[in-house]
Amino acid sequence: MSKLPEELADCVELQRLDLSHNSYVNLPSVVFRLPKIKAIYVNNNYIMDIEVEEVQRAKTLEEFDITENPLSPKSHDGLSAVTNLRIKLTPRELEEWEDLNV
Repeated sequence: MSKLPEELADCVELQRLDLSHNSYVNLPSVVFRLPKIKAIYVNNNYIMDIEVEEVQRAKTLEEFDITENPLSPKSHDGLSAVTNLRIKLTPRELEEWEDLNV
């Protein structure tokens, strides 16, 4: 699976959403508009960028698992700084070009 319909927002009682082990490259913003969402699992996908502000605006969100995704340094650092919910991240490995001692 790699896309979600906007109609998912109509699932007003949905509290846990597990999209792990799929082919997402972008996380659809509709998941953060679910009014009672408490946990989102998107581990083991291909997500590189996350709008950190969207994650923080999800008022009821308590847990966000985005481990095993090739997050960009900006997204990884932004998510690491979030303190109002539990975010599970895979430790970031430096790219070869970031490890240059010049």
